[in-house]
Amino acid sequence: MTEDSNKQTELKLLEEKILVLAKKLAALDLRRAELLSKTPGDTGSRKSPRAMLKRKTRERLILTGKSV
Repeated sequence: MTEDSNKQTELKLLEEKILVLAKKLAALDLRRAELLSKTPGDTGSRKSPRAMLKRKTRERLILTGKSV
């Protein structure tokens, strides 16, 4: 019985790790898409501070697991 509960606990821990990694991957994928959408000479200086704040907030929400 304890072996079964140990396996279930281990499974839950692995599921949590997978979820964390999936969130990080989503944030990185979002950042990658933004970088690819820029033109080669674009430094991003034309973006408003508000747009940058919205991007950072969206990344933070993804990393914390909140819905976007």
